[in-house]
Amino acid sequence: MDLDLLDQPTYKEFRGIFEKEGLFQEDFKK
Repeated sequence: MDLDLLDQPTYKEFRGIFEKEGLFQEDFKK
């Protein structure tokens, strides 16, 4: 059981944060 994984944000949430900040698209469209 990896309990610390439960405390980490999911990829979907993490990506949502980047998209919200406008960082995700800028970094990955290069």
